[in-house]
Amino acid sequence: LATQLADIRAKGLYKAERRILGPQGSDIRVSQGSVLNFCANNYLGLANHPRLAKVARSFALQLPAKLNTLGEALQRGDMEEVAQLAHWLKGAGGTVGFDAFFEPAREFEQHAKAGRIEALHAGLKVLHEMADRMVVPEEPAPKAFSPATTAPAA
Repeated sequence: LATQLADIRAKGLYKAERRILGPQGSDIRVSQGSVLNFCANNYLGLANHPRLAKVARSFALQLPAKLNTLGEALQRGDMEEVAQLAHWLKGAGGTVGFDAFFEPAREFEQHAKAGRIEALHAGLKVLHEMADRMVVPEEPAPKAFSPATTAPAA
């Protein structure tokens, strides 16, 4: 894998992701400054919606405990609970914008249903590594009350 990545970099085909330092929109702030955002992650205009941000934050905060519960179920050999937790991760992660969890969680669920213990231990390590790299979204700021925009029209 390291050789393949080095080859991709040498060919100029490697794309390093930049961390967005503020709300998503057409202009975003990254460590290099302000840039235009041409990604499709905000096609419904929900990337900065306070309720979605709250749900994403909740997912990120509860993920470590869920992964610990997953590990405990694996240690007990409770493949049904392992599969259920993997199914939760597969759906919940993608629903709140952490799509990278979908495929590993799908494979994990399949391994649980097939009873592939070695693959489950390896997969759990991958899931923990992914969770360790997550950035927990900030608490969304409450919207300020503005009588000019909330008062009914006369």
